[in-house]
Amino acid sequence: MTSPKLAQQTKWGRMYARTRGGRAYVPSITTVLDVFNPEMGWWDGRCAADEAVRNAEAIVAALATARSDADRERILKGFTKQHSDAAERDRNIAADRGDFVHDYAEQYFLHLLGLVGIEAVDEARENALAQGLGAYLEQFHRFVAKFNPIPVAPEATVWNETVGYAGTTDLICYINDVLCILDWKTKKKVLERDRSSGEMVIKHGSLKPLVALQLSAAAHGEEFHVMNPDGETGEWKPFEFDIQVGIAVGIGPDDVAVRPFDIWHPRVFKSFEVLAEAWNWRWLQDRVMGPDLFSPEQITADMLPSRRELAAA
Repeated sequence: MTSPKLAQQTKWGRMYARTRGGRAYVPSITTVLDVFNPEMGWWDGRCAADEAVRNAEAIVAALATARSDADRERILKGFTKQHSDAAERDRNIAADRGDFVHDYAEQYFLHLLGLVGIEAVDEARENALAQGLGAYLEQFHRFVAKFNPIPVAPEATVWNETVGYAGTTDLICYINDVLCILDWKTKKKVLERDRSSGEMVIKHGSLKPLVALQLSAAAHGEEFHVMNPDGETGEWKPFEFDIQVGIAVGIGPDDVAVRPFDIWHPRVFKSFEVLAEAWNWRWLQDRVMGPDLFSPEQITADMLPSRRELAAA
């Protein structure tokens, strides 16, 4: 699904290896982008508050049964735990939804390219339907019927050794004879009514500018991985796709939204490179602190590793 075969989940986030099960040493594109928003405390608080409001009657009823302060404390702790987990449950639901829809899209386009049989598409569809995601598949096909994407490479893993990152694109395809790189975004709602015009527009915050960095990084891949039919091995080839446009496709249960991004703006990829360098700070944090000092005699010109390396050069 959306856990690429060369990716591994680590304490640093999702990392990529050159071979399946190999040493993962570069971060994923999305892991780099997490530098932009490392803390989601505000969202956790909002989800907890929303759930508390929805459960207000149950909370009041439960507290009414308390026979002592200890009972009251126990009941409140139980609800607090339940509500504090709301954001994680919401993220898990969203991730699962994205997995099933992404998997169906991948199998659908692989079948169009003759790389998998129709049974793979049917299985992915049944898996999605079993999760109640039929409406999302309908909107996916609505997009396909209207924009007619001609697939070139579904779910291609790209690698950039120069900057130090990897990632997996959702789809490289031609639309209207233009080579595009697409990213699927599954959302509970992708359109909203504009208060001024009354027209339906893309929901605020649904397809964010950050997608430009994501797609630009993917388009700047130096290599891409071609998986062999066994699904276990593969080979790296030069990334020679002349990507012209980056497009985010928001898929909801009721609508589909499509937005292009200027991934070749000169500052876009530069901004991603800055984030990649900032991400590297996570690796350096524990290495830049020297030993505890107790006397001035401990301080020497080459007491720290970088100075010793310079002296030896």
